[in-house]
Amino acid sequence: MSHLSFYMCFSCSTPYYGGKRECGQPEAMQEFKKEDLVCGSCAAKKAGVGVAECKTHGKDAIEFKCRYCCSLALWFCFGTTHFCEPCHQRAGRNETKQCAGPGKCALGMDHPPNGTEYPLGCGLCRNGGAFAEKPQPPKVKKEKKEKKRILANLKPMKR
Repeated sequence: MSHLSFYMCFSCSTPYYGGKRECGQPEAMQEFKKEDLVCGSCAAKKAGVGVAECKTHGKDAIEFKCRYCCSLALWFCFGTTHFCEPCHQRAGRNETKQCAGPGKCALGMDHPPNGTEYPLGCGLCRNGGAFAEKPQPPKVKKEKKEKKRILANLKPMKR
């Protein structure tokens, strides 16, 4: 666990995975605002566009586009940024690429200008449900106990 970064979501106070520690912090993140540290679910809601929650699979399978180009994000780093593989390789030196526009975009959909976070929708549904399990009824009490257990075991991050 020591090689992973976890953050406390500013919006919902839930701990979330924010990338590998080996990625480091780019210069831009050294002066981050704690308000920018939000989990994927809250980031999707904050975007105000896109699909932030799936009616079948909930919030856990929501995929994002790369912040810098029109590709599917495969990486989530610094607790704030979704990257595709090529943009992840250039992290800290990224330049936002211009979208080709409606009908020509590699994502095949309209989206806000590159440079912002954007939830694409449910990856399980997008992949035809090949990996999807039947949705289970919510386990609210168990989730609350698990959240309390995680919060009790969190140790402050060294900066």
